Amino acid sequence: ETITRTYSVTDDCGNMINVTQLIIIIPTAAPVIPANVTTIVECIADAVQPVPPVVSDECGNNIVPTVVIGADPICEGDKVFTYTYTDCAGNSSVFTYTYTLDVTTAPVVPANGSELVVCVEDIYIPTAPVVTDVCGNNIVPVMTQNADPVCVGDKVFTFTYTDCAGNASVYTYTFSVNDDVLPTASNPAPISVLGSMDVPAPDPLVVTDEADNCIGIVTVDWVSDVSDGNVCNGEIITRTYSVTDACGNQILVTQAITILAVYPPISAGPDTIVCVGDWATVNADNPWSMPIAWDNGVVDGTPWQPV
Repeated sequence: ETITRTYSVTDDCGNMINVTQLIIIIPTAAPVIPANVTTIVECIADAVQPVPPVVSDECGNNIVPTVVIGADPICEGDKVFTYTYTDCAGNSSVFTYTYTLDVTTAPVVPANGSELVVCVEDIYIPTAPVVTDVCGNNIVPVMTQNADPVCVGDKVFTFTYTDCAGNASVYTYTFSVNDDVLPTASNPAPISVLGSMDVPAPDPLVVTDEADNCIGIVTVDWVSDVSDGNVCNGEIITRTYSVTDACGNQILVTQAITILAVYPPISAGPDTIVCVGDWATVNADNPWSMPIAWDNGVVDGTPWQPV
């Protein structure tokens, strides 16, 4: 600002002239500003542009500042608002308002999930819950899983949610497996045989419809043959097979084998006439190979002299 100061110079005769003096006001002190401000926030959305402080020049005139807005940090860091106050003489002062982004709150995950299943085949990959960071940004989790249990145990799917600052939270979904369901099979059809020598050897293949509730091999094994002791009239042998699934669940099935009460088909052959002193031989037709005992000391298939 320039002030023109005028003086009049007058002599005794009244003659007068004016003289002037220029007074130039030049501010030399920079504007006085408050102390810089720093605020800690977690989200960039909270870093709103602050209202600039009111600052005047040396003469009390308000100064309108110019503002420079710093770039947004990618995750953590400083977001700076710079206000420059310049008076008419070019004296300037700078005020800064800094938001320091410091993400400390871990993502919030729901309560862990669980499910009971019977078979490993019932396990599926669960859907990951939607989780955001403290600022509302969706987080894509990293999923890991342990090995499948055998028959009994837990299969755990672990979802780890990590925000940009490295804060992590874990959500798990657990399948508890317990295969305690018995396999199924029907009793083999009963059979009848003519004699004990006709009883067939144990054969697990006579069990034809064994099945399990889960995927796995079902094993059939012979267990025992138990007679009812009625060896003279329709003896019944109870043959037992075990049916076992891959998890050790087992049932027993039985087959009834009846030995019919029939005489063995033995023939001594046609009558034979020999002379005194000659030899004769009895060769019995014994298809069941039953034990044979002749009287008079005769041995089957061995020559002898009739008396």
